[in-house]
Amino acid sequence: MNDDLLELGRRLRAIRESRSETPADTAKALGVETAAYLQIEAGEADLPVGLLLRLTRHAGISAGELLGDGSPHLHHFNIVRHGNGLPIHRRAAYHYVSLAPQFANKQMEPVLVTVPAETPTPAIPCVHIGQEFDYVLEGTLEVTLGTHVVVLTPGDSVYFDAAQPHAMRALEGRPARFLAVVTGG
Repeated sequence: MNDDLLELGRRLRAIRESRSETPADTAKALGVETAAYLQIEAGEADLPVGLLLRLTRHAGISAGELLGDGSPHLHHFNIVRHGNGLPIHRRAAYHYVSLAPQFANKQMEPVLVTVPAETPTPAIPCVHIGQEFDYVLEGTLEVTLGTHVVVLTPGDSVYFDAAQPHAMRALEGRPARFLAVVTGG
């Protein structure tokens, strides 16, 4: 089992218990099945970014607090210097870095995403509430939105309703990097 997922699960449980909520209460507030929520809390499943945003809003905390970076305290601006974003350990398939970890009361989450070089297995689609904007910085990125597949290269972007199944895959045998800006709906 992934240690990062186990630690995240421990934090989720502590947050839920501090609010005197049952797993069913929290799952209902997040719009997921109780069993699915319990898998995340047990460290057996990953926490999708859309669900992370819903959880932080529901609990009145920041992504940084949930992910172990302390409470955000910046209200006017948050500068993150090159290479100093907060790594987010969510899905083994991608590498995420938060680009505004200390800004309080965010209405969107800017994340730098690296998709590793092409693998023989197709990308696993995810779904979350809100909207998503992705801007390709490096590499060639295959984006699947429902049944539609599009290939993006540096400078290309896509904006979509994140409630539809979507997945990204790097092509041409090298990693792809993109800036994702996600709203929680």
